[in-house]
Amino acid sequence: MTAIAIDLEKKKDISYATLKNWQRLWVDNIWHKLVSRANKRFSEKKIIPEEYIQNNSVIETARYFQKEWFSIAEILFSIVLWLTKDTKNKYLFHELESWNIPNNRIVPSLSNYTSNHKWDILWWIYQSLLNEWQKNTQWLYYTPKYIIKDIIDKHFLDGMKFIDPCCWSGQFLLQIPSQDPENIWWADIDEIAVKIARINLMIKYSWVDFLPNVFCTDSLQKENSLFEKNILPSDYFDLVATNPPWWSKLDTIHSWYSVKSWESFSFFIERWMDLLKKWWILSYILPESILYVKTHEDVRKVLLDFDIVSITELGRIFTWVFTPAIQLDVKKQSEDGNIEIYSREKYTIKKSLFIKNPHYTFSIHIDEKNSDLLNKIYSKKSLYLTNENTDWALWIVTWNNKEFISHEKKDWYIPIYTGKEVWPYFLKESKQFLLYEPERYQQKAPMERYETSPKLIYKFISNKLVFSLDEIGVFTLNSANIVIPRIDYSLKVIIALFNSELYQTIFQKKFHSIKVLKSHIQELPLPILEANDICHIEKMVDTMIFTKNISQKGELDACIFNLLTQ
Repeated sequence: MTAIAIDLEKKKDISYATLKNWQRLWVDNIWHKLVSRANKRFSEKKIIPEEYIQNNSVIETARYFQKEWFSIAEILFSIVLWLTKDTKNKYLFHELESWNIPNNRIVPSLSNYTSNHKWDILWWIYQSLLNEWQKNTQWLYYTPKYIIKDIIDKHFLDGMKFIDPCCWSGQFLLQIPSQDPENIWWADIDEIAVKIARINLMIKYSWVDFLPNVFCTDSLQKENSLFEKNILPSDYFDLVATNPPWWSKLDTIHSWYSVKSWESFSFFIERWMDLLKKWWILSYILPESILYVKTHEDVRKVLLDFDIVSITELGRIFTWVFTPAIQLDVKKQSEDGNIEIYSREKYTIKKSLFIKNPHYTFSIHIDEKNSDLLNKIYSKKSLYLTNENTDWALWIVTWNNKEFISHEKKDWYIPIYTGKEVWPYFLKESKQFLLYEPERYQQKAPMERYETSPKLIYKFISNKLVFSLDEIGVFTLNSANIVIPRIDYSLKVIIALFNSELYQTIFQKKFHSIKVLKSHIQELPLPILEANDICHIEKMVDTMIFTKNISQKGELDACIFNLLTQ
């Protein structure tokens, strides 16, 4: 089913009950990982991306369309008729006919539009009409114009054979300097997006008679592909640039690829590196997690076989998407040279540093000075928390906190601790209570892990390490995860290390994350220390826990720094 079949007001093509059932099946069977990352499941909220168009009349028109009794396709087709009124392309009629919209389903009024708003207005309206769950599952997010312009300015040369394999509405097209449209190619799996892209291309080259090279297809498929059908050129491309879907799990085509993470953007990297001419460029907008997360080790290994030209930190560029983005530029040649990093400032890093990292982590914040510091720390004999010697537990998910959580102590309720109560070294007093009915919780670890003491509790959603020592066996909720080491190593020394400024540096430089993942903790070294050093650290930790005062933290941090960097 495509977006073209989904009626805005749930009145036409499918019933509301059928739609809701399809949504649930979609999420449960394919998109369960997306749901775990963002609470937008089944969200019917429509958000107008006002940041991309500063015109009140157009914004008001979008709000009007959201309330209209027309389908998405009917609204967009009506706008197409207005946009193409001056287009001379003789193939335009056949293009409009392919929309298959009856005359009585054309929106009657478009008076609020002016010719000043032609820049991808179709895609902007499409975004405004989609529900949040549709935009997330299909990754229908608008790539900011300045990012596309930067890619085109840096890499595009006149006469290049260019393709965007996830073209959506053809946003890259609108930034390419005018040239022969026969050298510009697009593909997308979304039927409406392809129709929008084809119209945008005809509008841009309104004086040329041509059929756009824009195709509705799964460009990851190798069997029965557009190449096999001789539709796409067989002599490969000079530039591949796109913003591929980030969160799609594609479990039906992975056997054709060397990457096994099944993340769609990983497949797009491997597939289109194969179809790129040697010496030329692939430029993608990707989630920052590709640099650090262990799951993406396979695609990082693929990338290291090529010349990584540059990595640019873009921050949170998509409205309502909290994951930061990067721009990755890769040249199809093997070269162990310098990588340009564009962060708060520009600097270079040797690719060889990435090759040496565990899981081929792209530690872009570790320059040569920081690399020397980390080498000193990691060269010491150390233990690590692994799946074999450590128990882990996520916080409890009740599904309905209003039913299970109380701010007053009642019978059958127990204290519950959240990320807000997780402080360095100790837990703050809990102010909430949990109804103890474990069999009804949506998600929980084995209950004995919550009851275990002593154990470590850390703040999961955080851009720094925050670890508390639990000595009474508490239950956790909302961002408070549990670590239970089963090694001969002092828990008080562990929280001293993990809360120290030195380990904050390790975390920031190696992972640069807004979440503390289990894989991050597993890479933090626990150096073998002398007995008197352990005793000294434990005494300072004991004092801070007992007094609930961290005034000795600076002294403790200095002690740890000296022990690990000598």
